[in-house]
Amino acid sequence: MVVVKLAVVVGFIVIGAFYVDTSHWAPFIPENKGEFGEYGWSGVLRGAGVVFFAYIGFDAVSTAASEAKKPQTDMPIGILGSLAICTVLYILVAAVLTGLVPYADLNVPDPIAKGADAVGMGWFSWPIKIGAIAGLTTVMLVLLYGQSRIFFTMSRTACCRRCSRKSTRNTTRPMSAST
Repeated sequence: MVVVKLAVVVGFIVIGAFYVDTSHWAPFIPENKGEFGEYGWSGVLRGAGVVFFAYIGFDAVSTAASEAKKPQTDMPIGILGSLAICTVLYILVAAVLTGLVPYADLNVPDPIAKGADAVGMGWFSWPIKIGAIAGLTTVMLVLLYGQSRIFFTMSRTACCRRCSRKSTRNTTRPMSAST
């Protein structure tokens, strides 16, 4: 599923880059419309708050530290590397999308599909929607994976029920916390 969503994101960036109209980027920070968060610097702050919550899932990776061979080196490399890759992809998608469609027209539930439709790539709308579903599915699986590890750790410290403490003999992974 990760391959599907990354293929869609990279495909959108590569294909959309040929249709970018740089006149859509001027003015770079449009004037405020009178309300907080409607463009201007308050809109930049509002957007930064939304983007902040897009990065919440990266802490779920740290719950797998007990299963890493060298957690002191592997975890920081994995978390910071994935943050760097996702940040670059996020910036590239935003640049291509605002180059395809004026920013004022992007206040819709599916802005990337709208960007593809705006330049005549209607055939790419379905892969985008499939990639979005794959992305949501992988996020839910990672969060459920982290939740089982958190319940297992809580049971070790007696903060959770005792039956969550059971683990498999071979791999010492939690049994009942993940079912």
